[in-house]
Amino acid sequence: MFQLGPFVIQYEMLLVLISVALGVSFLRYFSPMQHRDDKAIREVIYNGLLTLFVTMQFGTLVMRPELLVTDPLSAIAYPSGRQELWLATIIVMVYFLYASWRHQHALQRIFIGLLLVLIPAEMVYVTVQSTGVETLVYLSGFALILWMIFQHIQKRWTGWIGLGLWGFLQLFAIVGFQNPFLFHVVIHWSFPVAMIGFVIVMIMVDVVKSSRKEMKGG
Repeated sequence: MFQLGPFVIQYEMLLVLISVALGVSFLRYFSPMQHRDDKAIREVIYNGLLTLFVTMQFGTLVMRPELLVTDPLSAIAYPSGRQELWLATIIVMVYFLYASWRHQHALQRIFIGLLLVLIPAEMVYVTVQSTGVETLVYLSGFALILWMIFQHIQKRWTGWIGLGLWGFLQLFAIVGFQNPFLFHVVIHWSFPVAMIGFVIVMIMVDVVKSSRKEMKGG
């Protein structure tokens, strides 16, 4: 790690930033969502990632507000952990729901774009940080999800299926490896289970909406 003003910057965090930058580049220049028609959705994803980073960096102040009085610099000087990851995820999810409603973007399309950033970024991070069977499992799983998205991007539930597969891969890693991580944060099994639960709810909502449309049309 190295010091930057009041902040202690870990090399793992620097690797995360580089990985995410490469993931954003993949979305912008090499993915099926690189075209002008998807520009508005890409901007939503960029805003979501920025929100995620800021919340992760300063989330400790929210989780432990007493540090604002006792030692505020210590709360923002070191990388965050599981609690901040939960907080950041919830905030970004709410933002995506709002952006989908406010700008009439398909929510599933937003999550497809998120996966097209997240998965290449995780592939870069895992390649550098992990070794052996762990690397093989992660890279194989990520490659399978990317292939599925590229092949079926226009299908009805591709985004939800991709997010669900991502959750199952993380859950499999938790069962199979001693210290599974999402980038530099060691994650608990409840995190991927919550993602899988979210996917199930979204598919059920989509089914209900489709049924209502068919009933009205009939």
